[in-house]
Amino acid sequence: VTFAIDGQEYRLEPVVEDPQDPQLWFIFKDATSAKETYGAGRFLYADMPKDGEVTLDFNQAYNPPFAFTPYATCPLPHRSNWLRVRVEAGEKTFEGAVH
Repeated sequence: VTFAIDGQEYRLEPVVEDPQDPQLWFIFKDATSAKETYGAGRFLYADMPKDGEVTLDFNQAYNPPFAFTPYATCPLPHRSNWLRVRVEAGEKTFEGAVH
């Protein structure tokens, strides 16, 4: 999925977890990771494309389960999903986050 922030184009590669209930799942890091947001990255779901378009609502980005407990296992974002831009929307880090 390609999108623009401040006129600069970026790309995120999604995963489809369940073909029976298809949604695009994005696992990403950005320039806020490990500073204002969870260091390992965040998750974001989006609806499948409609007419070739995908709506990314970064306000819905959230911390993965391993941000809350050392006993969870979660995928890390692929290097291609490391954004060099600040995504200031969505869930932030918190005191007590597992690092």
